Amino acid sequence: MREFRYKPSPNLGNWRDDVISPRYVKARVKKFAYVAPQGMLEKMKGAMHGRERGFEEDYFASEAEALKWLTT
Repeated sequence: MREFRYKPSPNLGNWRDDVISPRYVKARVKKFAYVAPQGMLEKMKGAMHGRERGFEEDYFASEAEALKWLTT
């Protein structure tokens, strides 16, 4: 996500919830971390809605922060 240059459509989150997230659950993913630039983090967190996906997910400004969270 740090060098992501594509502007996602407004429906991408819904598609991810309906199509991709169930695959993560089936693969027994427990946690999913996003690493993104600070400006993007606020947008991503703001777009995160209350839908239960079956695994924990959070957003981080650095890989070190994400790895620390993923391993706790």
